[in-house]
Amino acid sequence: MSDTRKSNKSPLQSLDPQPIRTPSPSRDRDRERDRRDRAFDRGPERAKSYPGPESQYGPQPYGPQNYNPQDYANQSYNPQNYDSPGYNQPYNPQNYPPVSGPQTGPGNLPIRPASESYLPNHAGAMATASTQQMVPATAPSDLRELQALRVNCQFNLREYMSLQRQRRGGDSAVSAYELETRIRNQTNMVLNDLRILQGEVRSIAKEAENHRWRRWIIGGAIATFIPFIRRFWRRNDDDEDSHSSANDTEYAFKKSKGLLEHIKNGILGKGRFAKLAFFVFAVLVVFSNEVSIRVARTVQKRLKKLTARIEHGDPDIDEKDMKLLEGWRWRVLLWWKKHKNDFFNNPECVMQLTKSLLKLDFGLKLELPDDRLCPPVLNRHNYLMWLKGLLDSTSYEKQDRKIVGLDIGTGASCIYPLMGCTERDWEFIATGNTFTTPLARAPLIKADIDPKSLEYARKNVALNGLENRIKVVERKPTDALIPLDDLGIKNISFTMSNPPFYKSEEELLESARKKSRPPFTACTGAKVEMVTDGGEVAFVDCMLKESFVLQERVQWYTSMFGFLTSLIEFVDKLREHKIDNYAITEFVQGSKTRRWAIAWSFGNMRPAQSVARSIKTAVSKNVLPEITEEKVVDIPLQEKIGDFADCFRSELAKLDLITCEWDTERLEGIGRAAGRVWARAWRRRKQRGETEDQKVVDVKCEFAFKVSIRVGKDDVAVHCRWLEGHDPVTFESFRGYLKKTARSIIDLQSTENRA
Repeated sequence: MSDTRKSNKSPLQSLDPQPIRTPSPSRDRDRERDRRDRAFDRGPERAKSYPGPESQYGPQPYGPQNYNPQDYANQSYNPQNYDSPGYNQPYNPQNYPPVSGPQTGPGNLPIRPASESYLPNHAGAMATASTQQMVPATAPSDLRELQALRVNCQFNLREYMSLQRQRRGGDSAVSAYELETRIRNQTNMVLNDLRILQGEVRSIAKEAENHRWRRWIIGGAIATFIPFIRRFWRRNDDDEDSHSSANDTEYAFKKSKGLLEHIKNGILGKGRFAKLAFFVFAVLVVFSNEVSIRVARTVQKRLKKLTARIEHGDPDIDEKDMKLLEGWRWRVLLWWKKHKNDFFNNPECVMQLTKSLLKLDFGLKLELPDDRLCPPVLNRHNYLMWLKGLLDSTSYEKQDRKIVGLDIGTGASCIYPLMGCTERDWEFIATGNTFTTPLARAPLIKADIDPKSLEYARKNVALNGLENRIKVVERKPTDALIPLDDLGIKNISFTMSNPPFYKSEEELLESARKKSRPPFTACTGAKVEMVTDGGEVAFVDCMLKESFVLQERVQWYTSMFGFLTSLIEFVDKLREHKIDNYAITEFVQGSKTRRWAIAWSFGNMRPAQSVARSIKTAVSKNVLPEITEEKVVDIPLQEKIGDFADCFRSELAKLDLITCEWDTERLEGIGRAAGRVWARAWRRRKQRGETEDQKVVDVKCEFAFKVSIRVGKDDVAVHCRWLEGHDPVTFESFRGYLKKTARSIIDLQSTENRA
């Protein structure tokens, strides 16, 4: 038995030869027994040389002792007393053999080296386990990475099986400790690879399941196709092939060969089986998706079982389990993933998809160069839809009013003006992509000019016959971004921009390296479209500085951001300049790409809540603008809802409003006020005659609202929308007034009913 009690002595106290402890008989007996046990562990010879408790060291007192430097004054450290031949050996490369294991697999696919413990050959060194940890890796994103991972998993699993055989046979050339360490580390490697493969197969099955509605097509296809197949392959006495065939298999082979020939002729436009051929291929396309689902589910379940067996240390892993990573199932999965990703990794395919979507959904024709950005249609359409909501919710006029927008840096596609003209009867001014360095206004800074994008933009406008609604203007880097004075335009409705995201090419490459997955679509953008001095924040900051001069000549200044941090940084700039009327949004296309946009205005028209705060990303509340809509009160459903609406309208009419309109059918009204006309302070000023001499036409609207009564199944809700104004406290005060008014009407009606 060894001593397991923790000692309170310091390292220097263990070297002290002086008897500084008081005698303790019981303590001496315990110490004698412990020393005798330790001597037994050290060996018989050392036990004989042990002097016992009555040696020259004598008994020592119990408990911690204070450190006294004088007790160690005569002691000195001699490095030779601690010399170890293993530590002073010179470096010899033969003592450090490389870790065993293949470095490349079949087809020169890169794989990780096998994980093993490292045992040095020199004396005095301990066997150390591999420091490689099982770090969760991201799933492979292309076919080659998936193949490399599968091959790597095969090699690691085979080495794991070899180590298990050595442990079972007991004929290993290494020690038992080294063998167990190698098995443990190799287990971690295999489990890591299996979990990554399992997650990738699970994603394949999930993506294929998104098209399960095709099973209905398969059912209908089989219902019409099987009777034809049965009749086609049934042997008939009148058929010459039936008499010349020795058995049913030979007959079916001949008929299949003839059917393939008919399908080939149908595809080439020959024969009467053209429609049938296309129908058969449609069934095959749908059937391949279902096969992918079944195969992915089967492989996923088997990988899960194999992972569980290895985790529990099952020693019976054999060649039958190795076949899980081989065979036709993996060929099906690799084929499905290859054909799924190849389309979007091909720039020509992505560009053709964009052209087809624009043609089918918007009736637009587009020509793009190979070395410029191919615009994603959904992202651009989301930007325009947000602009529509922004303009509609900040104007009393109808939607068909004249709208003029400015697209800053339109690009080769001129996509925003083209799509905007199909959405509404808008007009656009598109400036050329010559703004790539907004800092070029400073002297001695050279800016890039992109005449190629400008040429293609004019070509696309002409191609769609929109020259009378879209004006493409060439600009110099030193010109203003918003050229209203240069073009002789008094005011416009909005500006829009999608500036380059990155400050430099180094930042672009660094951002790509930090991403866990490579891009899902090919990028053909040029440097002039993706990089600008100072990044996107510096560019939009130039727009902000110009907006200080133009003020309300532009109703809304808007821009897109590629990074959420840029949006947050720019909101801080707006707050620094006391700009409180702004809106932020988030553009989400699928589940991979997100973009953000911001709009600010010097006017007093407030956008709708769904437009101003349409962001789902977790951001601080300080970033969001003030709320503009709220449900003020929720009351039980009244028997006479018309009486409640009339009383509510009459209470609003009592206010000293500039204008007040009420829609009796929709149960909503719009009012405009010169201040807090519902407050007591306003009523006192009116009694003093401070507001009587003012004419209504001269009163400036400080606050506008929209009140609506919405009748539900069991309740009635009063909603309030902030239309005009800059003071959020005024809006909060008005909500309190509406809540108090609604409650008082309910109480009054309840009293009348009881009476």
